[in-house]
Parts: sequence; structure tokens; C-alpha cells
Amino acid sequence: MNSISTICRAHQHAAGADRNRQLLKDFRLVHRVSFAAIGLFVFACAYLVVRRKIPRHLMALMRDAHEHRSVLRQAGSVYQFRHIDLQRHLAQ
Repeated sequence: MNSISTICRAHQHAAGADRNRQLLKDFRLVHRVSFAAIGLFVFACAYLVVRRKIPRHLMALMRDAHEHRSVLRQAGSVYQFRHIDLQRHLAQ
């Protein structure tokens, strides 16, 4: 009986270790992907700044347009145009 319970405990321990290894692999993958996404975002912003497609301090511009000029409104973490005509004009 003791040998059977020992085998069961060893099997449970091995299964737990495998589960932990898999969780660690998953965490590493998520970690790499998140840093890859941030890296791509930073690279894209730097590229657009160098090409003069966006201002260097884009979020400061958005904040100013929202707080002081009332061109944008903020819905959660997203800025939206207050006037649809302005949005359409800038989109062209």
C-alpha cells in the first residue's frame, strides 16, 4: 500500500512540475510578445517622428487638444474628435 501511495504522490508531483514548467513557458512567451509589441510601437513612433508624420510629443499634443482647445474628448483611454467634419477633413 505504501508503494502505491508513493507512486501516486510521485506522479502528482511530476504532473505539478510539468504544469509549472508549462506555465513558465507561457509566461515567457507572453513576456516576449508584450515586449515585442512595445518595441514595435516605439520603433513605429520613432520612424513617424523622423519622417515628420507625427509630432515628437504626441500625447502632450493630444492632452492639449483635449484640455485646452476642446477639439478632442476623452472616452476612457481613447481620444475622440468632437466634430465629425474636422475628423473627415483630417482623414482626407
